[in-house]
Amino acid sequence: MASGVPRANAAEFRSSYRAGYHEGVEQIATGCLVVIPMVVFLFMGFDWVITRDQLRAAMEAAVRPHGGEVVPGDILRGVFRVDGVEAVVSITAARTSGTILWIDLRLPGVHVLGISPRDAMVTMPPLRGARGVVLGDDAFDAVYRLECDSPAYAKAVLTSPVRDRLVAEAALGLLVVQFPTILRVQALRVQRAGRSIAPLVQAALGVLSAARSAGTAGVEVTSVGREAGACPVCGTAATEAVSCSRCGTKHHRECWDYVKRCAMYGCGATEAA
Repeated sequence: MASGVPRANAAEFRSSYRAGYHEGVEQIATGCLVVIPMVVFLFMGFDWVITRDQLRAAMEAAVRPHGGEVVPGDILRGVFRVDGVEAVVSITAARTSGTILWIDLRLPGVHVLGISPRDAMVTMPPLRGARGVVLGDDAFDAVYRLECDSPAYAKAVLTSPVRDRLVAEAALGLLVVQFPTILRVQALRVQRAGRSIAPLVQAALGVLSAARSAGTAGVEVTSVGREAGACPVCGTAATEAVSCSRCGTKHHRECWDYVKRCAMYGCGATEAA
């Protein structure tokens, strides 16, 4: 009598083995499709999750030299005043849009100015009356685009130290926008958020100091007050406007969408009526 596995049983065994093998491979592949995206997702949010306290410490280190304090919340804020100007540094992180870091400074004035990185795809907010300006500084002009309603004012603000600072921090992708009531500096590229706060603040304060010194360069001004009913961001008539839910001040829709809160001093509400 022959020994071993009967031929019919051997064929059945091989068929069952192949089926089990392929099923195991499919399960492993399915597991990888589930696990790998989860690992990537967690890794993307890991810096924010584990360094929240470190971000707060970095914010405190950036604002305390100016007598500021940190305001906790979903958006971490550092608030301080410099030479009578209110400054608010904000940082938020979302796994869908990444880390967003910016500083707002309340700077009453009469000009609009925009500085944006040439290598960044960014939509500038409405800067009424602004046009392109070239400073003749090869290093700066190669990195940034400049728009302003007064070339003389732009050149007065962007002194050599200010240009050097902006070029030195080009890795942050700094976006600088000045309206008649507010100066915003935003970091478009934030890789290590905690280490980006202090350089952003220093760059913004350099622009602020130069802007205050420049004053009304190149423009004859008889009054710097806003017209009644004017948008507090851009200073022009607030037609087709939205109103602040707290104080009722009207803003252009695009201006509100840009600053994302009421621009009236002392209000700062984030809801539009």
